[in-house]
Amino acid sequence: MHSGWKRLLLWAIACSIASAVILATIPFLFGSPSPIIRITWRGVSAVERVELERRFHLASPVALGDGVWGYSPTNTSPDILRALVRHAAVDRADGIDVPPGRLSRSLPLSPRRGGWIEGAPPWMARAARVLAYVFALAGALLLITGVLVSPAVPPRAAARLAFEAFRSDPISSLRAIPGSIVRGIHRGVPVASPEGAAAFRIVFGSCVLMYVVTHPLDLTSLQSYEVDAATGPYGSVVRWLGAHPAIAENLGGWIVWSGAFFTVGILTPVSYVCFVVGFLLWACILTLTSSAHAVASLAIAMVCLLAARWSDAWSVDAALRRIRSGPQRIAPAQRYGFAIWVPRLVLGITFLAAAWSKISGGGLDWILNGTVKYYFVSDLDDAFVPWGPQLTASHGVAVLLSAIAVVVESALITAAFSRSATYTWLLGLAALSLLAGFALFQGVLWWGWWILVVAFLPWQYARSPVRRREPTAAPTWGLNQVQVALIVMLMIQQCVMSAFHVEARPMLSAYDMYSATYASAEEFEEATNLVYRVVMLDSRGRHLTDCLLADRDAWLLPFAASEDAVARARLSDVLGECLPHKAEPDAILFEGDRRVFNWQTRRLEWKHTVDVLGPVPADWLRD
Repeated sequence: MHSGWKRLLLWAIACSIASAVILATIPFLFGSPSPIIRITWRGVSAVERVELERRFHLASPVALGDGVWGYSPTNTSPDILRALVRHAAVDRADGIDVPPGRLSRSLPLSPRRGGWIEGAPPWMARAARVLAYVFALAGALLLITGVLVSPAVPPRAAARLAFEAFRSDPISSLRAIPGSIVRGIHRGVPVASPEGAAAFRIVFGSCVLMYVVTHPLDLTSLQSYEVDAATGPYGSVVRWLGAHPAIAENLGGWIVWSGAFFTVGILTPVSYVCFVVGFLLWACILTLTSSAHAVASLAIAMVCLLAARWSDAWSVDAALRRIRSGPQRIAPAQRYGFAIWVPRLVLGITFLAAAWSKISGGGLDWILNGTVKYYFVSDLDDAFVPWGPQLTASHGVAVLLSAIAVVVESALITAAFSRSATYTWLLGLAALSLLAGFALFQGVLWWGWWILVVAFLPWQYARSPVRRREPTAAPTWGLNQVQVALIVMLMIQQCVMSAFHVEARPMLSAYDMYSATYASAEEFEEATNLVYRVVMLDSRGRHLTDCLLADRDAWLLPFAASEDAVARARLSDVLGECLPHKAEPDAILFEGDRRVFNWQTRRLEWKHTVDVLGPVPADWLRD
């Protein structure tokens, strides 16, 4: 590469780092604003209002008059927001979208608080943000110039020519942008042999089949409350599956047979389409009771791979063509490398979205707070090894591990645009190490992500022995229009998902899991979910049952008390499974306990009766 282009790319990296550093230091210097929602309370006393503010994590109360208060919510989980909107004491909630259970997009913001420079005028933070955007734009322009323009032309001459071309004919210059994007996409796609694509097909298909077979579906979820709560096209699909139980019952066989046909290469294009359709329906049912991000990346990768060509070798289809048309050796081409490259790109985008969700809200707070130590604690019961809290006992180590996680997540995308097999393999190893850390210290096994890591191996070097008498077909190097269009759509949809924090089960997600951070151990403890014990009250007194409820179920009790039919039906189903047989309580109440981590003894402990819901008359349980 021309030395001038190296300098240009280094300047692009420097501008990008400068932009990131400025954005990261804004919250540290000037503090962070919080979105403001407005709650209109209905007939509550000051004491009751303060208790409700604590229960629903509403901070910085400001009286706006006529029973209207402004708040900065510190916990914005969908369950909490939906429970707040539906609470009997809430007359109106402005700034919360229901049913998705999220804050509205254009909320007013509070003044910046918690910064090192107290009382700084607002224009200082805005000016710093503008400066960061200027550096980011400069870095992007330098990077595009350095990657996409021929290195045979000196950088200054190329910039001058590009400027003169835009000034003389801006329309033609804008029309040239799509071509530059296409060249950028082609940059990282490896030139692979049909044997390399076939080898990846066999391994990839086998891994997906194993994933599906080892995760049988709970078909009772198709008749559950979650189906009624599902919205959009996803809700239509799961309700259709619930109305046609025979399809759901035979879905496993459909996936196994279509996946087996695809793996061995029998009618590969048709069998793969059937395999993808079956997998998406399977994922729709799976995500009724689990998070979408665990399977979303694999699902969208499989959809993009519909445009792949990977049955021209080591398949039944290829053997039949050889018998029919005679032997022919096909030259390596990028159209075969597409099958290997797409999973790399999808996992890189997934990791980048996860990193963005960690730093977009509070800059470097996620790293500087040593946030990994809190998630090692929250998932300690599921961890394969209990060393996580001991490993992060030092705040410096916790910060270092947090930084490593974000750096690896941010850098993995570069493997999709690198022509170095060694660099790609090393980044794949780094991603694998991160996933192994999730498993060891948190017990998190997102097999869909593990399967995509397989693509980082150098499959493009697989070859069949050359037979001299076999003619070589003319090489076809570039990607076709369908493949390029799918990649562009993949990138655009992830930008939209991450910008608006949207999740569309089963294959679109903002990947914002584990993105919340906590300024202190006390704040982490306050955000920990409660577990509620069910207490029955009758003429004989108080009876503690063995029923344990998640907070999202327990918070339905006030709605049940206000004669909400949906809440009563849901609670009746939950309580009917655990209340003593023939129990007829006069009233019930829920006592909330919180499991907390003692940072001195490094052990989990229980705090009992942190919250109490009720008592509520229980006559509706006997209806």
